[in-house]
Amino acid sequence: MINPLFDRTALVQSGLLDLPWAAAFREAPIGLIDVGARWGPSEIFQAAPEVFDVLAFEPDPREADILEREIGPGGGWAGFRVHRGALGAGTGTGALHLLSKANNSSLLPVNRHFTSRYAFRGFELERVLEVPLRALDDVLAEDGHGSAAEIIKIDVQGAEIEILKGARRTLAERAVCVICEVAFFPFYEGMPLCADVVRFMTDAGFSLYGLLDAQNRSTKRLDKSRFRARERLCHADAVFLRDPLDHPDGLGSTAVRQAQVLMVAAILLGYLDLALELADAGALPEAERAPFADAIRRLAAVEPAAVVADAETLAARVRAAPADAMLETARMVDRLRDFQTVHDVPRRD
Repeated sequence: MINPLFDRTALVQSGLLDLPWAAAFREAPIGLIDVGARWGPSEIFQAAPEVFDVLAFEPDPREADILEREIGPGGGWAGFRVHRGALGAGTGTGALHLLSKANNSSLLPVNRHFTSRYAFRGFELERVLEVPLRALDDVLAEDGHGSAAEIIKIDVQGAEIEILKGARRTLAERAVCVICEVAFFPFYEGMPLCADVVRFMTDAGFSLYGLLDAQNRSTKRLDKSRFRARERLCHADAVFLRDPLDHPDGLGSTAVRQAQVLMVAAILLGYLDLALELADAGALPEAERAPFADAIRRLAAVEPAAVVADAETLAARVRAAPADAMLETARMVDRLRDFQTVHDVPRRD
């Protein structure tokens, strides 16, 4: 799960949601497709639920019932609908392998070689359920979901390429942001790897902007509390953006709404420099750019005292339990690793 840069309170206090461009999304909400919606939309979108009209895909009937009962009526979303079924490259049926840890369930069988090698937990098969498959392009064309799929989140444990193949038209005509889990070794049978997804999305006109919440695995022959070593990349959430500023003509023929939806995605995902860059390139009228930049700075500001407090808390924990010093330090690094690097910032001394 992607580590949010800020929460709902911070977004409200920044004043971003009070600006005219943001208020307009309350009248015409952003279409968010959530594929693999178990437990509800990602936390990053919960910072501003009122600007999202969510179409959630969930093939497990029990989970679909929970989503409709617990999230649909009172989640604060501009809209929330559940599509009962799975997505694929076309129309058909699939075998949903329901595993002991529900969010590990997949349309692909588990690759026991890798789950055994790395001692994965929660991958025990409980039952197999036959589920209907449809292409996202067909669902949106036939069911008339308006502006759906401006932002797409996919977390399906190995079926990513098949879903993307069934969404070619949607990717070309609607989507400006795709967040897709990618794997670096096949812990499901026949699982596409990160390189396959990146190649597909690059061909579709998207740029890989980041690998967030990267998870590593090892065989744990060395105790992490006492030894330092590197581990193998396992999986991450890949962020793909249709960035018009990658091209010399800038926004060019990009519609204002598309640019502003991309700006929303950039803000919620933490790519704040990109949000400012889009605003200056014409995504916002000139008169709105300064208030927008001020709000972004309020949102992103970090008080030095808060950083000192974090460091002092870490130091206190290390002093209290020296044997856990490496683990406590690593946990702080884990919390911060998805944010900006500072190797290009000269030291003051």
